[in-house]
Amino acid sequence: MANNIKKILVVEDEEPIRKVLASALKELKSCDIIEAKDGQDGLELAIIEHPDLILLDLIMPKLAGKQVCEKLRADMWGKDVKIIILTNLDSKAEKEDLEKLNVSDYLVKSSYKLEEVVEKVKNILKI
Repeated sequence: MANNIKKILVVEDEEPIRKVLASALKELKSCDIIEAKDGQDGLELAIIEHPDLILLDLIMPKLAGKQVCEKLRADMWGKDVKIIILTNLDSKAEKEDLEKLNVSDYLVKSSYKLEEVVEKVKNILKI
């Protein structure tokens, strides 16, 4: 795979949301999209695949998004990976906790259109 291809991991337990996100991101021709259905799968895929960016839901089975984030930040590779949190929780305390984990962005799903999420991804990856 060419060096200019960016890997994006979408970790979302709600399949319709995950599929819509993955489909929209596949429109970015310079990206390879990987999907995970829960936090445990997401963490394992992240460690194996080393994506350039992770879109991470907070409330998921097996391992919550915040736990995935903490485990990634404790990993040599994962400490610097770009992470966008996608959540239904609009909590100031949660947002502040995640900022301490150096997330790139925190998006409340109901407040953002799909196009805006794709734009954020493009800006973070500089594509």
